[in-house]
Amino acid sequence: MKLSWKRVDPSTVRMATVTERDHPMLVASLEEAVSVADRERSASRRPTFVEIGMHKGAGTLFILDMLHRLDCKSRFFAFDIDHANRRRKKKEGFYARDMWDRHIQPKLKFYPKVKATFHEVPGKRAARLIAPHKDIAVYWIFIDGCHCRECVTDELAAWAPIIEPGGFICCHDYDPGYQDPKDNPRLMGQRYHDNEPRKIAVYEAVEGLRHNVLGNFEEVARVSANDRGNGVLFGGLIVLRKKVDASSEISNSQGPA
Repeated sequence: MKLSWKRVDPSTVRMATVTERDHPMLVASLEEAVSVADRERSASRRPTFVEIGMHKGAGTLFILDMLHRLDCKSRFFAFDIDHANRRRKKKEGFYARDMWDRHIQPKLKFYPKVKATFHEVPGKRAARLIAPHKDIAVYWIFIDGCHCRECVTDELAAWAPIIEPGGFICCHDYDPGYQDPKDNPRLMGQRYHDNEPRKIAVYEAVEGLRHNVLGNFEEVARVSANDRGNGVLFGGLIVLRKKVDASSEISNSQGPA
């Protein structure tokens, strides 16, 4: 089954910097995840959506806005950590906790059906905190935290078993062939920590788990980071869907053209 491509009037979006036009694949995966959650809904388990890596909070509000307009009574967890020294705050901008408290928390009143919380916890540990809770059913996760190969591998390995059948993993900065036209590592995020190309690191982490941890996931969409210049904000993205039946064949491996 292919992802839907329903369009919502961009004028209804509360954030000027983020619209469905920028994230067609994220919109499609969220719509389908909500649809699956509605079919499988039970009184004891609440549909849950997760974001790892908030950055400046634009994606966070985008996800909350989509869940609200899809009329989904759900839980939303945002996980992030503060990397830099606090003395560099003026240079680096807001930190995750500051961003949540000052810019996200005051807007939660607009999303009464979504119980949203922020936790200053790394992605791998976050999965260990969520897994024991039987009342939580994770249908969608957006992974955009630390981009080194080890962290992405650990996060995928930790979260993949938790995702409900029919649910989605969306991985940012997945693009082995990306070339920064300006060769500016800070601007485009081409390199990270140990000078490892981060888009390639994410790609290798995903591909390294294809036939084991991610063996029961199918690729349904992919976008190149080079599409950033064509109005796609989240360039370098792969969307994986967990098979409802582990024996089903992988289809639509390349996603929409």
